[in-house]
Amino acid sequence: MISPKHLAAVLAVLQVQFLSAADTGWFGKIPHPLREAPPIELTDQNGNPFLLADQRGNAVLVAFGFTCCPNICPVMLSQLAAARRELPEDQRRLAKVVFISVDDRDTAQSLAEYLPLFDGDFTGLTGTPEAISSVVRSYGGFFRDAPGGDLIDHSTDVYLIDPQGRLRALFSRGQLSETARIAADISRVLKNP
Repeated sequence: MISPKHLAAVLAVLQVQFLSAADTGWFGKIPHPLREAPPIELTDQNGNPFLLADQRGNAVLVAFGFTCCPNICPVMLSQLAAARRELPEDQRRLAKVVFISVDDRDTAQSLAEYLPLFDGDFTGLTGTPEAISSVVRSYGGFFRDAPGGDLIDHSTDVYLIDPQGRLRALFSRGQLSETARIAADISRVLKNP
């Protein structure tokens, strides 16, 4: 059992890690201090190696999920596609969405068939269970088999990485419907890296 004093200390640390939008003028929560995004080295939907480091110069939105997700992932991907459409064409080309499958049943082929339903420019990633677990943990996320079925409980935050490879904002599931405000944060990192 955690003592109230220990719990207060843990909460104080967590509050410092992400500043609220009200404190920063951003829509998403901002990590503090600003730091490099954890590396991602997985395989894309075309079977090619994907390295987050190769995305320098782009704004990258990282999301976790799986192709058989009945409701959360399709809605999230639709909202991210809508946020990209809010951007001017020159910025849209630099705004990348990376969907990392937490389901070891997902293959490069299943991701290649699934993601164009939302946006043909989305990148789907898969890898070994160990590699996926490592990436998810490094972003502070989680996933686990849901009781009694084929579903997976997983974190639903979306992470915005700037053109220099820094983690710049975190969007909660409840924020994803505000696509124009997400687009404004993406535009901000593209204009003011």
